[in-house]
Amino acid sequence: MNLDQALNASVTQITDAYGNIVSDARAQLSRMGIRVTNDENTDRPRFRDGQFYDGQIPANLDHLSNDELTEIMSLHAEWTRYINGAISEAMAQRVVAQQKEKAVRASITAERGKDKYESDRRYISVAAELTYAEVMLTYLEAIKSTATNDYRVISRVITLRGQDADIQGRVNNVQRGW
Repeated sequence: MNLDQALNASVTQITDAYGNIVSDARAQLSRMGIRVTNDENTDRPRFRDGQFYDGQIPANLDHLSNDELTEIMSLHAEWTRYINGAISEAMAQRVVAQQKEKAVRASITAERGKDKYESDRRYISVAAELTYAEVMLTYLEAIKSTATNDYRVISRVITLRGQDADIQGRVNNVQRGW
């Protein structure tokens, strides 16, 4: 066995080396008192009645009471925090999958040749893992973009209500002669 063969990691060794990075990083953050807020049972926001909030603002937003509107705004802020945690997780998974894909490609190329890695089942497996991470991140980023826009809509409705209340107060003052 030559030196290159002795130093090259097998696909299994590469998979093992990258296997626990995300969970190890989360564990270290936990030890530091930091938690990624993406647990569907703990972090996903709920209405007062216990039902999960799914990030969809109601179509009748203009007709909600102030209390209901306040609850929606609060839930939506929590939803955005939940989505940001999921994005962090997806980004971490993608970073690990990218490194793993490069290493597996190099290992298979060294073992079988440059033109063989794309059809190698071991490479396909790690490439699928990378693709999954990228697709998840794409979806989550789109959901975050919608959540950000929806938050602006909720905020605007609240602002308009405040302005309407101010105008009504002024009208009442003028009518009373103040």
